[in-house]
Amino acid sequence: MTKLKALVYTLLCQSELSAVAVHLLLQCNRVQTKPVSSLENALQPAEPLSHAPTQGPSAEFTAARKATTAAAPPMTWLRSTSWVWSESFDQLLQCKTGLLVFEEFLRSEYSEENLLFYLDCEAFRNLPPESDRTAPARRIYREYVASGAPRQINIDCVIQAEIRSSLSDPGPECFSSAQRTVHALMENDSYPRFLKSPLYQALQETAACT
Repeated sequence: MTKLKALVYTLLCQSELSAVAVHLLLQCNRVQTKPVSSLENALQPAEPLSHAPTQGPSAEFTAARKATTAAAPPMTWLRSTSWVWSESFDQLLQCKTGLLVFEEFLRSEYSEENLLFYLDCEAFRNLPPESDRTAPARRIYREYVASGAPRQINIDCVIQAEIRSSLSDPGPECFSSAQRTVHALMENDSYPRFLKSPLYQALQETAACT
């Protein structure tokens, strides 16, 4: 198991394999008494980390979403990077691998919609100035904001109404109030639990053993 965790560390140092490594690390720590018969089986994730929107976004929105999650430089050493995540919530959000790990933690608490909404808002805000924002704004509203939305976030009715009224001509800051609310919720509620979670502690132990 120690050798397998060392392999996880190696995978995490390669940003393109981070999602696989997160799932493998979870398996290492959930099944402490069962040997992993083959690496091929161990690397099979239960479900993809990335979310599938209810309706496909535009090419511009997709590009902006990728730019948002890839803005941080590739991780070189998990040891130094994972410690930085504990310095502040915003440090965690700026790290591509940190986002993957935090999303996995939120999924375990059935609250990943908060992070997904936050990232989609960042992508929406960073769309090129000449972009037509109407379609992506309506997609975000239907997926996260509308009553009964598939991934409805916890915001008050005033903010919900403000967003709904701006959908006919949405600007870059259309979702800013809701995004700030969700950011504060994650920072003050989910983030402290994440730092104490078995997932984060396992990452620290894995880095320390390499």
